[in-house]
Amino acid sequence: MSEVQNFMVDQSSKDEDLVETFGEKGFLKLAELVSPKTCIQLRDLILQNLESTLQPSGEKCERRLSNIRERNHRWDLKLEASSLVHRAMCEILSRNDFLRSVLAPLCQCDPENVVLAELGSLISEPGAKHQEWHADSAHTGPIQPDCICCFVTLQETPMSMGPTQLIPWTHLADFHESARSNFPPKGLMPTSVEPKTLQNGYAARGEALLMDCRLYHRGSANTHPVGDEDSDDSNVGKRVVYYFTVRSRAAPRPGGFLFAILEKLDEMPVIGFLQN
Repeated sequence: MSEVQNFMVDQSSKDEDLVETFGEKGFLKLAELVSPKTCIQLRDLILQNLESTLQPSGEKCERRLSNIRERNHRWDLKLEASSLVHRAMCEILSRNDFLRSVLAPLCQCDPENVVLAELGSLISEPGAKHQEWHADSAHTGPIQPDCICCFVTLQETPMSMGPTQLIPWTHLADFHESARSNFPPKGLMPTSVEPKTLQNGYAARGEALLMDCRLYHRGSANTHPVGDEDSDDSNVGKRVVYYFTVRSRAAPRPGGFLFAILEKLDEMPVIGFLQN
């Protein structure tokens, strides 16, 4: 049986302590980084964009949708730089000095070095199955991460809606080497693998998950009751997550990474995105 832990950090801790915890475990959860109003409006916008993209007359799916594991009832939608998307990122980065402290090593003394590698939304609806345990980028040697991802939950998310599950400490080189040996060639761990310790559970609206992209994780199964398509509750049970990933432009582009981002936004400096 897995030991299930919450790992919600004490945000009154000193920045250097949080940075150390992030480096040790590979992730942190931070409460109330995005306002309820922004969460509600952004969730509605994302679901509208997904619906229009999936229409036969909509924008081509290959342009707006990225590849995703266990894609039945699950989508990875690339986002435009709309005012709502911009507002959400501004709220995240302006409300928490710790996030800026974590991103500091990517700067290498130049804020322009921190660039967008991904900007999108993950959506799952009832019927989505567990993904395989996977890391978004391979461990290539450096202690510092190549990429850091920030996921933001846009609605209250009980276990039935399939929140992201994480395995602490799996961003380290030893674990990656072991995973590739036991599950060749890419180290993808099947859904039947039950980690000794995992982060799991309820995710509150506006909560942010900061993750080293080398950490093993998965989207869990969405078993929530289906909403009534003929009522205002048609989107009940749909889990919507806003996310962005940043990396250092001074480092090589990580191999095997999907870069789920519109081409015109790829490699845009974060500081420039926030100032637009």
